[in-house]
Amino acid sequence: MNMKYKTIKYIGAVTLVFGMSAFGGNAERRNVRGEQKVLTVEEMRSRFEVVGELFIFDKSGKVLLRHSGEQRVWQMVDKDGKLKSNWGNGSNHHADFNLSHEWWFEKDGALKVKLVQYEKVEESKNGEAGDMKNPLGEKTVDVDKFTPIVWQSLAEKEKVVVARLTPRLRPVEGYMEPKDLWVVAQGLTVFDNEGALWLSDLDVQGKFISVGTHKGTLAISYHPFKGSKVMGVAEGQGIKLGLGGGKNVTMLSRSALLPAGMRVKVYGVYKPDQKTSSVKSTKSSATTDEERFLEKLK
Repeated sequence: MNMKYKTIKYIGAVTLVFGMSAFGGNAERRNVRGEQKVLTVEEMRSRFEVVGELFIFDKSGKVLLRHSGEQRVWQMVDKDGKLKSNWGNGSNHHADFNLSHEWWFEKDGALKVKLVQYEKVEESKNGEAGDMKNPLGEKTVDVDKFTPIVWQSLAEKEKVVVARLTPRLRPVEGYMEPKDLWVVAQGLTVFDNEGALWLSDLDVQGKFISVGTHKGTLAISYHPFKGSKVMGVAEGQGIKLGLGGGKNVTMLSRSALLPAGMRVKVYGVYKPDQKTSSVKSTKSSATTDEERFLEKLK
């Protein structure tokens, strides 16, 4: 998937894009027999995610002019069992799109979502995205059969801009051993679930890598190293890391980080005090030598 990424002021929370498998040749058929276990609400929460895409049509809404060029995936990580995120998209091709969406399961397993579109996003003093302001409209939907939710932008007058939010459950898969795999990322973008962009468009590769930003330094590897712990998982084009306190970070590569179907644990260290001097200032390092890697982190 070839995509061009550009820096935007507001990045949606828990945004993670996974690679898609391509099927060809002989079809594979699976026969599942026997009694099937009914999913509990807790199991659904642990595997729940939403895929977001933005489509731009002509004024009639019948002719697709363009796709926004991005696909976002949000995962349910909130302690109260909700997925809450703000999705902001700025472009020269349509009016600013700012949508808050909140998903939750009722006790009986029924899925609901509340959507609110806002006119603008406040910019904080340090140039990062702030709160969404001036609601334009909202609705709460009972999601039937995990059907995609479609929201037409209330801010666009010249075209029809449509957001499609598709709920789904992640497959239950075990982790694979990475052996000699390196972290190889092209056009890397890093952002957190509070809507802050840490860095964008970074090429980096190595057995051990670190990235320094105005939000602190992240040091990661598919292999354990001294002082590290399991911080998250890598799959497809994305790495999702938990920083603690309900905060998480997504590292999104323009190209696949891993072969299709592979999922590995990510070991890492987060140093919030090791910050760069400004929002636009970043630094990175990569090596195959653990001792040299640790020395640079001091």
